[in-house]
Amino acid sequence: MSKIAYTGVFLDAASKKILHDKYDDQLPDGWTWSGDHMTIDVGKKDTELPKDTGTEVTLTVTQIGKSNDAWALKVDGYRSSNAIPHITLAHRVAAKDSNKIENWEDIKQFTLTGKVGAQYHNGGLPYVGARRKRTRRAVNKLKNKLRRKISRRA
Repeated sequence: MSKIAYTGVFLDAASKKILHDKYDDQLPDGWTWSGDHMTIDVGKKDTELPKDTGTEVTLTVTQIGKSNDAWALKVDGYRSSNAIPHITLAHRVAAKDSNKIENWEDIKQFTLTGKVGAQYHNGGLPYVGARRKRTRRAVNKLKNKLRRKISRRA
């Protein structure tokens, strides 16, 4: 399996839509939209899948932070290795610039939901549960069944 790039709470489609509807038209032109996860931990040698991978989490948005390089929402509801747990809404150059935001303003609180999981270096969709393992087992089972059939015919 590939190395973990980062672990996070990956927002469900409804929560991503809430963020997009609420903030997309306010962002500066030319910025890259993010708004899909709250980072738990950025990949290190010892980074493993969280024990509660696949667990649904509710995050409460409490503040918005803005800088010349990024916009983010401060959240409560799950641990994070970041000094300020947040969801990067958008960035000018790099998403990690949201870690440097210093000015945070209170906003009317609202909640978002997502699942604990991991994003791997090879890209693709985040891994947020045991579906990958079950699918792999099913594929291997079919392969073995086919091999047995072929070997009986030979």
